[in-house]
Amino acid sequence: MVVRAAGFREMHSGESEQDDRFMTLLEAALGRPASERHAFIDSACDDPGLREALKDQADWEARMGSFLLDPIAPRLDPLFVPGALLLERFRIVREVGEGGMGVVYEAVDEKLNERRALKCAKPGFQRRLFPEARAAMRITHENVCRIYELHTVPTAHGPIDVLSMEFLDGETLADRIEREPRLSLSEIRTILSQLCLGLAAAHRNQLLHRDLKSNNVMLTLRASRQTHAVITDFGLAKESAPAATLSAFLLASSLRGDPGYIAPELWRGDKPSVQSDIYALGAIGYEMLTGRLPFPRDASVDSRLRTRPDPPSKLVPELDIVLERSILRCLDPNPEARFPDVEELLRRLQDSRLSRRLLTPLDGPARLALLPAATSDAPESILSAANGAIDHASEMLRRVPRESLTVIPFGEAIQNDVADALDAESKLGATHVLLTSVAVEGRQLILEAAIVDVRASTKLRRLSGRYDVGALLGMPLALAGLATSAFGVDARFEPIPLKPEAYPYYAEGLFLNRRDNRSADQAIPLFEKAIELDSESELGYAGLAEAYVIKHRMSSDVQWLERARDAIQKAEGRNPDSAIVHIGVGRVNRACGWHDKAAENFRRAIDLEPANADAWHGLARTYQLMQGRQADAAQAFQKAVELNRDYFRPHVDFGYYYFRLGNYTEAEKHFRRVVELAPHFVQGHANLAGLYADMGRYRDAEEECRRALDLQESASAYNNLGAILAYQARDVEAVFYYERALALSPSNFLYYQNVGDSYRRLRQPEEATRAYTEGLTLAERALMDNPRDGHVRSLAAYFAARLGDHSAAKREIVQALRFGPEDAKVLRMATLTYEALNQRNMAFSLLRQASPDLIRELKRQPDLAEFRVDSRFKELEAVQSDFAQGGV
Repeated sequence: MVVRAAGFREMHSGESEQDDRFMTLLEAALGRPASERHAFIDSACDDPGLREALKDQADWEARMGSFLLDPIAPRLDPLFVPGALLLERFRIVREVGEGGMGVVYEAVDEKLNERRALKCAKPGFQRRLFPEARAAMRITHENVCRIYELHTVPTAHGPIDVLSMEFLDGETLADRIEREPRLSLSEIRTILSQLCLGLAAAHRNQLLHRDLKSNNVMLTLRASRQTHAVITDFGLAKESAPAATLSAFLLASSLRGDPGYIAPELWRGDKPSVQSDIYALGAIGYEMLTGRLPFPRDASVDSRLRTRPDPPSKLVPELDIVLERSILRCLDPNPEARFPDVEELLRRLQDSRLSRRLLTPLDGPARLALLPAATSDAPESILSAANGAIDHASEMLRRVPRESLTVIPFGEAIQNDVADALDAESKLGATHVLLTSVAVEGRQLILEAAIVDVRASTKLRRLSGRYDVGALLGMPLALAGLATSAFGVDARFEPIPLKPEAYPYYAEGLFLNRRDNRSADQAIPLFEKAIELDSESELGYAGLAEAYVIKHRMSSDVQWLERARDAIQKAEGRNPDSAIVHIGVGRVNRACGWHDKAAENFRRAIDLEPANADAWHGLARTYQLMQGRQADAAQAFQKAVELNRDYFRPHVDFGYYYFRLGNYTEAEKHFRRVVELAPHFVQGHANLAGLYADMGRYRDAEEECRRALDLQESASAYNNLGAILAYQARDVEAVFYYERALALSPSNFLYYQNVGDSYRRLRQPEEATRAYTEGLTLAERALMDNPRDGHVRSLAAYFAARLGDHSAAKREIVQALRFGPEDAKVLRMATLTYEALNQRNMAFSLLRQASPDLIRELKRQPDLAEFRVDSRFKELEAVQSDFAQGGV
């Protein structure tokens, strides 16, 4: 801080509160005409010594031309000019704006190919702008401007701290109010609700804003053309102290921020709190309603401390009384009389009309995730049956034609360890959740359920019910009805074709099938009991067949496939016109490698229910495995995506489909959509990392791996990190990550191929042989389950070649190419296998049909150094380049 030596003592770190208060009052005074500054200081400051120092400094500033708030350095040439590259990463586009403490630039992050805002402090303001920015980095909410990282950039003026932030293309709320002094009531509600959501996210992270004002709110437009409000400038934000030392969310800090939005108690020297942020939020609401701030800028501190502002209805007669009362409560001079938190304010803002629709503006349909039931006392068997009923409700909802609602399957919540609504939002992309809790009283199961808007933390619909623990048949129907009523979906559900006394056994078995691959032994007797109680229902047999397939997957014992086939026949015989049975049977047939039968099942389900997204998705995945049906697979995937709007899983599989075809551009589109919809879905980031590694985009690949590992330790992320290093001839480091992947997933034969290759290149033949041998054993075991899997067979061929069994390698690679002639990964493994067998001619004959992306990938393969200098490879590159450009 720059101050005049005479008339004001030096500020030390222990006196930062006085320093901050001095700066804020000085900035406020200098914002007034010179003739009004002394009067303002008299009204705003009750400390005689500080008051005189402020007057002295203000007078000196007037004489010196505001040297303090407009220091010499900013008058020089800009720190960064358009086109400059900072840290070999950020390309400056333009200067966007300049504030009292900092300058903001638009830049392109060339590492991620995304627009960013870079904010750097002016000289003299480093201390105020950045020390607390790291705390704000924790906030990840769509109504808060994302702060990504704090960088230090060398410049001619010395090192400069720079924040990389989300770039927001729009206008400030202050500019909007200046342009349109009175916004519509509906838009005011929307903006205030979104500001509540963003501020609540900050408060949940123990962070106060402390400088909330209309100039720190950006308004952008969503794709749907709806207003999207984003809180910016957490540069003054600071972490709150632990509740053990101060009451919740209090800050050991003093007066800061724009005087027009500062809560009255802060003028007294009280510490900022949630209530002072709420006061600022009320001031913004008042400003949107009336076009002016609650108090004139020359209002005395005494009036601010004792009175509420004039009611907005004096200026806006048609104002909604609930909205007015809510804003005036925010502006109460007594902080204890304000809302206790922003969530309570949000609830008050929602009138009966708002509560009947979605509280959060959405670009597409609502995305509902059904989460596992919570309980405090229910026995495990009853809890499992309740969860099976929730799963059943999920299936019923997904069969209903609906444009306004996408239902995320219950199994996703189980497989991704989704614990609560926030988990559902970040891991599954859910905007809404169905939460249930169950308790037991005697023979009664007590159910409490609610549809919750995740971002607003508000319940749209509630349900309470009691069911006999021996007859839960009504529970899935009730839960499905709760969801359809909450979202205005017109649906009628058919009765469940199972006797009430059999249903709890079926439901418990259904949940055990979903839970993991180890519970089949428990599920099988439950389905058998359900069949015993109702042998005419197809549901028990369909569940039993699925359990048998899981059992076979874990044991490789063919007897379980025979039993699955028998159960399938009985299920189909009992109801040949059930779409849900055909989908279940199709999944079993596909898992067993009976692709023609599986496709027939899924097509029959589509005939019965043309809008059944699961049937289209199942058909797409089945066609993908069938020779000559890749175009049909693409059409079915597209239909599944259309019917599953904004559900991430179809994009995972559609992206993988393109990845296997060697079309990396289309694969990237779908993989990126996955992480946009579900930013904490670990496999989404791991998939992108693997794709980028094969594309040679190693920085991007590493970034995605790190993101995946930040979320959860992941075998695929470790494997991909190893692959990134191996591509760059760093096999020693690659081995470390491959071994970590194998420690987490010891039965993945692909990982054994990768680590074996690195050991071989490091001239550690014993370790390489061990890895290849284990990989071959696992691949052969997988082929017993599905002998038509071309990719697995190509890996078996490669392992055999590396182990010296050339005849087996040749035999297996021919079979692999027969089963997967269009699969780019089969072509890659065939190329590597033929090169290992010294049969390069065979490899080149295959690659005439390879995609340009695959050719580029092979150019980077560590084991193809001699292969790619062959003149035939050069010719192949030229042909594929012409093909990619449309020349051939």
